[in-house]
Amino acid sequence: MPDEKRKSGYDFDYVLSFEDEFSLSTPANSKFSDIPEKLELKFDGYEFKGEYMVAGNKITLKKYLVIKNSMINKADFVNWKQFLESIKSFSSYFFSITSK
Repeated sequence: MPDEKRKSGYDFDYVLSFEDEFSLSTPANSKFSDIPEKLELKFDGYEFKGEYMVAGNKITLKKYLVIKNSMINKADFVNWKQFLESIKSFSSYFFSITSK
């Protein structure tokens, strides 16, 4: 997270495109509940897409992150913080597993 005292933006020195997928399976007599809606965030220069998908007793989290501009300007810190917090919250969601 950007520090309030920071006087300039962040320069990552590169652009980034990252795609990731995680899966979790449960015993056949259980099911997933309380699955979050998919998340799509688009800001000028960066975006994120994430989705939890359930198929039977398997849940898969797919995430896609793009930073198109290697520089995050200080003027964009409010959006950048919102962006990072939303991704953190989405990625750390606690869903329930119940019996069928």
